[in-house]
Amino acid sequence: MRMYKRAVITFCIVAAAIVFYLILANFGVVFSAFQKLISILNPVFVGFIIAYLAFPICRFYENRMLRPLFKKMRFKQAAERAKGVGIALGLITFAAVIAGVVVAILPQLLMSSRNLFGNLNRYLVDLNQWALNKMTDYPDVQEKVNDFFKDLSANLSSLIQNNISEAFNNLANIVTGSFVRIGGAVLNIVMGMCVSVYFLYNREKFVAQSKKLVFG
Repeated sequence: MRMYKRAVITFCIVAAAIVFYLILANFGVVFSAFQKLISILNPVFVGFIIAYLAFPICRFYENRMLRPLFKKMRFKQAAERAKGVGIALGLITFAAVIAGVVVAILPQLLMSSRNLFGNLNRYLVDLNQWALNKMTDYPDVQEKVNDFFKDLSANLSSLIQNNISEAFNNLANIVTGSFVRIGGAVLNIVMGMCVSVYFLYNREKFVAQSKKLVFG
């Protein structure tokens, strides 16, 4: 019996070493396949995250509002109906909250970015003046600091102008790529919402299976 266990352990170690060597020897192919797998499973990950975040809202609708209401109205299968309607209302509420946060934050973020880039030269001038005022007793250092800030301002202005010009030159490609990325993200979110419905509706089953897996 001991010889058999040793043989099995030795075989597993050798097999693991061979697999590890093959992965290292073909790392590019394995990594590409792994990226494709992650891309395919993206909706599942998104769905799990949505289900996890929306679960308290769904449970509130189901237990606090819909189940007592449906029981009072004497609906058949009140619990199942409450669960389904609660999931729908919970996901709608979750989507509305996320959309509201994005609508509230995105304009402020864009405005802050525009103000930052628009006032960048003024900030550099103020910083340069502050540094010069602190070094009135060191004229040689003042001159070097002044030259440094002039070069920095010129380089930043040139960098911003070049990037803007390049962005306008490649505007069609940027817009097309942005639409493709946004479309892919929206598709992943829509598919994730569908997956989240499955997770939420069968949550008791998943919890029971997880307990069996963890505790045996």
